[in-house]
Amino acid sequence: MRILATNLSRLARVLPLALVLGMVAGACTDTESVFVDRPPFDQPSDQTNNYLGYFTVDPTVPPEETKITSCGNCHATFQSGWSTTGHYDAWATLQGSGHAQDFCEPCHTISGRGSSTPPPGGYTTTEDSRYVDVQCESCHGSGWDHVNAPTTTQPYASIAVDTSTTNGCDACHQDTHH
Repeated sequence: MRILATNLSRLARVLPLALVLGMVAGACTDTESVFVDRPPFDQPSDQTNNYLGYFTVDPTVPPEETKITSCGNCHATFQSGWSTTGHYDAWATLQGSGHAQDFCEPCHTISGRGSSTPPPGGYTTTEDSRYVDVQCESCHGSGWDHVNAPTTTQPYASIAVDTSTTNGCDACHQDTHH
């Protein structure tokens, strides 16, 4: 009986602390998108078909080095998830492969290929490094309309992505090299 009373006494002391710690730990989880306030996106040139590409965080550092997409300015949770994928380093992977060809570039950059929103733009029309890697707009299409009216225009991949073998993901992702 004495052992039972001792154990109950310990439990009575530890239980409130365990409940408080559990509530604190539970409050640390967040499954919602986190929106971050940053300066406005970079204005795209007329040659890009309104693709936004990487955002210039610091004018002294090229945007392809910071790898913050214009979309990631607001959609930080998606930016974080994307940074763990092969799409994040698609350009470096191509360049380091030892067999990069000009015809590979549209798939490893924002170009209009992969998105069903023609005509091409981004890297294929400017060769600007802000459009390297497979960024959000590679599949979702130009983010221009969305950044100008975020609640009206939402470029969901299920609407804009082209999965055909002609211009879409399957053109690359059906072979053994991907």
